[in-house]
Amino acid sequence: MYRKSLLALMILATFSVTAATDKTIIVSTFEDEDGENASACSLREAIKAATDNRSYGGCSAGQLSITDQIKLKAGTYKLKKTLVVGSNLVITGDDAANYEAEDTYTGIFPARSELKTTIEGEDGFGLFDTTAGRSGLTLNNVILSKGKNAYGGAIRAGGPVTLNRVYILNSVANASGGAIYLEGVNANLIASDVLFQGNNAPRGAVIGMSCIDNLGWTSHSIALERNSIINNGSASAKNIIEYCGTAVSTISASTVAKNISIDSTLKFTHDEANKVYVLSPNSSLVLNSNTIVENTTNSTLLYDNVGNLSLSANILAYNKGGKSCRYGVANPSVALKDLKTSTVSATLNAVKPPSLTGSQDDVCDLPGHIYAASINKFVDVSNITFSSLLNNLTPLKDGTLPFYLPKPK
Repeated sequence: MYRKSLLALMILATFSVTAATDKTIIVSTFEDEDGENASACSLREAIKAATDNRSYGGCSAGQLSITDQIKLKAGTYKLKKTLVVGSNLVITGDDAANYEAEDTYTGIFPARSELKTTIEGEDGFGLFDTTAGRSGLTLNNVILSKGKNAYGGAIRAGGPVTLNRVYILNSVANASGGAIYLEGVNANLIASDVLFQGNNAPRGAVIGMSCIDNLGWTSHSIALERNSIINNGSASAKNIIEYCGTAVSTISASTVAKNISIDSTLKFTHDEANKVYVLSPNSSLVLNSNTIVENTTNSTLLYDNVGNLSLSANILAYNKGGKSCRYGVANPSVALKDLKTSTVSATLNAVKPPSLTGSQDDVCDLPGHIYAASINKFVDVSNITFSSLLNNLTPLKDGTLPFYLPKPK
């Protein structure tokens, strides 16, 4: 009898722990309330309740030692000021899937549908700031729009950020990181199925980051998969993504297109002339299976001899205003074409290789050993028109991000 009672108590204890871990804070109003209405739970109040582990406004308390979950409904949440996140959070918008249909491109259930939940800046503030607590922030199925800040128009991150099916639109930074700014050694980014569109800043119109922390390289990990980075920047933006510090980044299966900047689209260089924007030799950038086209800038990919660069199965061509790849070393002791070794690897990319004659517009300058070795095969698009290789950029539709479909042969 004693053993049965003990077993029953153990089972009941397990149920109570499970119930606690499944607790979600449900946001019930679109108004940006801050404690004045106990009958409704706003997004701001939910974040405070989660951070303080106490009920606040109309929101139930967060939980100790557990990443709190906040659930939003379909609609627009207009913010009066920045949301300050002080504990690890997962914020999820309304469901964005059609369980009655299979996905047009993957052929599996459920089909993606349009995102229905928007968090919007109303008075020129940044949307999220996690720098005070260096907290982790995960966003699912939400649109972030019209954020404005000095650093990080939509997100100023002091801790890890994970984005799943998120659109960051029309956000602006006065200094760096129009969409996202990664600040400090804990600030890393994982973004999957994310649309970055209409964002702008003087540096890092989409992503900027801190470079030096406590007199040492600031480490950042940035993984971008199946993203569309389109129509960002401006004629006054220096670059779109600016890597510095010890940056370890992968961009895969993504579209980077129609962005406008002065200097570069992807900047992966050690800027010795400007001591603030320096790149560690331990940095790495892997570009795999991306379509990087129709950007207007001096150098779509700007790199040098600092850090490791790997290019595989990309279309890196059909860009305007300069070169698709540019070697950013001033007065090199050995000409790029004569390099027999380097920190660059490349294979099976569609590029316009440099030529001794003709226009150098849109060429991809890579070390001589890349083009010389038969193992590093590439597709020469010098005499292949854009329209014969790719269809025009598809629009955002039914939750599918803009991308380029190849023309059938």
